[in-house]
Amino acid sequence: MAHFIPNKKGLDTMINFAKNIEIQVGILEPQTREDGLDMAYIQARNHYGSVEQRIPSRDVYIAPTNNKKDVINARILQAMNGEKVDETKFANVVGEAVLQEAVLETFRTSEGLEPNAPLTIILKGSEIPLIDTGELMKAQAYKVVKK
Repeated sequence: MAHFIPNKKGLDTMINFAKNIEIQVGILEPQTREDGLDMAYIQARNHYGSVEQRIPSRDVYIAPTNNKKDVINARILQAMNGEKVDETKFANVVGEAVLQEAVLETFRTSEGLEPNAPLTIILKGSEIPLIDTGELMKAQAYKVVKK
């Protein structure tokens, strides 16, 4: 098994180190809300939007990860602390960093998301997009899978 010591200069090329690993972030296990709706369906509807339901597209994965690249890289460096690591530990640190700094942070702050419509705010009682009960945010996870 290969090992590598992360450093600031090597962050952009670290992904090649874990080429035999896949990092999955999102709703990874079947989950349903109390009302029976599938959490993955709800997430997909929010991610892609729905013209019929007047739901705008709200990406919590791709754009936030790209926009928070520097924060994610800093978190990876801090977690690695200059230690020699294998690809599995590296992938777990990356998965946790993306989940916390991009995905969950977007849920918490709504940064980059289209705001709720005025009627939605009245009906929901909140202006925070994507969060009604918090179940969708709690359903987010990451998993490391060997290829």
